[in-house]
Amino acid sequence: MTNWIDKYLDGRLEKLTESIRHRVPQKLGPAQKLQFKQMLLQQTPIDYGIDRNLWTAKIMTQVIEQNWNVQLKNSRIYEIIQELNLSY
Repeated sequence: MTNWIDKYLDGRLEKLTESIRHRVPQKLGPAQKLQFKQMLLQQTPIDYGIDRNLWTAKIMTQVIEQNWNVQLKNSRIYEIIQELNLSY
């Protein structure tokens, strides 16, 4: 099913409110996510050669690519932040 109408017809409101399940394997592993969390809490982008004091989604994707050679979209960054029990 590819759209919200099909989801509603299939499972009513419950189907529409289900969490999105990613079918693609995670690019960052659990250990990398924990390391990323520590980076966000204890360091600033300046520590990674970026002339900014505050983390933005764009900066986070740059640092992840720099450290782990993993390319992520900004929307995935927000999901990871939520998984790590952090707020943006």
